[in-house]
Amino acid sequence: MIIRVLCLDDSVDFTTDLRTNISALDEDFYAPLGTDITGIEVVTASEPDDAFKIVNDPKEMIVLMIIDIELKYGKQGHEEYDRLFYNGKAIPAIVVSAYANTPKRINEIHSKGISVIIDKLATENLSEEIARKICAVLGSRSERILQLRAAVERLRIHNNDVSAKGQTNTIQEWFKMVVSGELEPDLEAAVKQGINDECIRAFRQEEDHRQGFKRED
Repeated sequence: MIIRVLCLDDSVDFTTDLRTNISALDEDFYAPLGTDITGIEVVTASEPDDAFKIVNDPKEMIVLMIIDIELKYGKQGHEEYDRLFYNGKAIPAIVVSAYANTPKRINEIHSKGISVIIDKLATENLSEEIARKICAVLGSRSERILQLRAAVERLRIHNNDVSAKGQTNTIQEWFKMVVSGELEPDLEAAVKQGINDECIRAFRQEEDHRQGFKRED
């Protein structure tokens, strides 16, 4: 299976090299990694808004993001990733950056639901390591829902009900089923989108409460 990932980084040299190097990896590289992934196509974006359009386009079939931290105009990659979530799309991610090595920054990245941080400057065979980490994240059920769990923790909505394909469970119950591998891919995708939608609803409710009015839409 060939998958498509999106790299959000304003360094054209880095994204070009990454796309070229990863596309050159053959099936022999992927075989020992324990997934059904046989190749990775890297789509690139230098601006967050462009990345949002690509990720939200179902024809692009993006399954993971690679994020740089320091983007242009003072934007932070992990903050833009969080903004994407609250614009309606949950997707796993890894961070690849030369600016993610302070304890404060690492905690900020983890709080967004990203566990994998790769140092651009200190990692040998960088493209191969990125490909390995992509396979590891997508091959782990817990990693695939880490962003959702982080948002649910922040919003304290574990016991809220979510419906997907005619089934209703609490978010916590859905998480258990995803991690145990009980769900078929289509149902898992519907569950993740349903939890994402519930997070957005709860987030807007909190915003409205802080502002002192009730949302009508």
